Amino acid sequence: MQFVSRQQWGAQPPKSEPDKLVVEDILGQALHYTASNADEKTHHTNCPGRVRATQMFHMEERQWNDIAYTHLVCKHGYVFEGRGWGVVPAAVENHNQHYHSICFLGDDTSNFDDVTIAGRRALRQILDRGMELYPKALLLHPHSFFNDTSCPGNQLRAWLVKFKAAV
Repeated sequence: MQFVSRQQWGAQPPKSEPDKLVVEDILGQALHYTASNADEKTHHTNCPGRVRATQMFHMEERQWNDIAYTHLVCKHGYVFEGRGWGVVPAAVENHNQHYHSICFLGDDTSNFDDVTIAGRRALRQILDRGMELYPKALLLHPHSFFNDTSCPGNQLRAWLVKFKAAV
């Protein structure tokens, strides 16, 4: 896995000590996307800046403690550490205590497959890692399972169905 730590992408520290998930309460992982055309960059060198911008939006506009996601994945096949495993995310309202949140940097534009082979591979790796670390937490859901939203888009929802069938 091509992993990018918080330090490597230039994360700001959380505003306060983050809450930890209770291992026995973790049910699985929720899949999201950023829904931003700005994430459709050709070069990976732009991706750390997109993750920093997401963190800034979450901390300044939303007034959250930190970036909302456990991990983020770019189309180039890199996994960015968000809040990290075992930390309560802020991405699944009313379910944050039970799900890690994995986010794809992309917007699911119609007729444009931004979820590349490298991006799918990285998503698979980080979802597999979550199931390895938390073997009793095997539920995998799109964000739209929890809330009335189009997130994570049609491509990722279809990919998640295939992924779940293979698990």
